[in-house]
Amino acid sequence: MRTLILTTAAALLFCATSTQAQDKAAPAPAKTTEMKAAPQVDQLAEEKSAISQELKTTAGMASEITAQANKLSSIGEAADKERLMKVIDGAKGIEGNITEQLNMVAKADASNSAEIFAKAKEVNANSLTTLGELKGQLSPEKK
Repeated sequence: MRTLILTTAAALLFCATSTQAQDKAAPAPAKTTEMKAAPQVDQLAEEKSAISQELKTTAGMASEITAQANKLSSIGEAADKERLMKVIDGAKGIEGNITEQLNMVAKADASNSAEIFAKAKEVNANSLTTLGELKGQLSPEKK
C-alpha cells in the first residue's frame, strides 16, 4: 500500500513539473498583419451566423406549418384538403426561398455581404409575414 501511494505521489510530482516546464517554454505568438484582419472576419462570421440562425428559424416555422397542414389534410374533407394543399405549397415555397438565402449568406464575403445580408433580411421578413397568413389558413373558415 505504501509503495502504491509513493509511486502515485512521484507520478503526480513529475506531471506537475513537466506541465510547468511546458508553460514556460511556449513562445509568445508573433504579431502579424493577419491578426489585424481577424476582427473584420470575425464580425462577418458573427453576422453570417446571426442571419443564418434567423433564416433557419423561419425555415423551421415553414416546416412546422407544412407538417400541421399534412396532418390536417389526412383527416379533413375534400374542401379542406384543397385549402390545406395551398398552405403546404406556400410553406414549401417559403422553405425553398429560405434555403436559397441560406446558401447565399454562406457564400457571402466582405465585398458583397452588405447586399446579400440585406436581401436575406428582406426575404426573411416577407416570409414571416406570409407564414403568419398561412398559419391562419390552417383552421377551417367559420360559416
